[in-house]
Amino acid sequence: MLKIWAEVERKHGAVIFVDEKAVLPSDPGGLVRALSSLWKKTAQWDWGNRVCFLRR
Repeated sequence: MLKIWAEVERKHGAVIFVDEKAVLPSDPGGLVRALSSLWKKTAQWDWGNRVCFLRR
């Protein structure tokens, strides 16, 4: 989907990929902590059309 959108220059807000090896699906608290950490590090970014891979 992202490849197709890029080809037609369609904009999106952002996409954050989460690898189940980095944050287990059975650990919602870990997901929240990882997202919170990402936000603290990147709050000043322009998130338009950004693709990010979430890490623990």
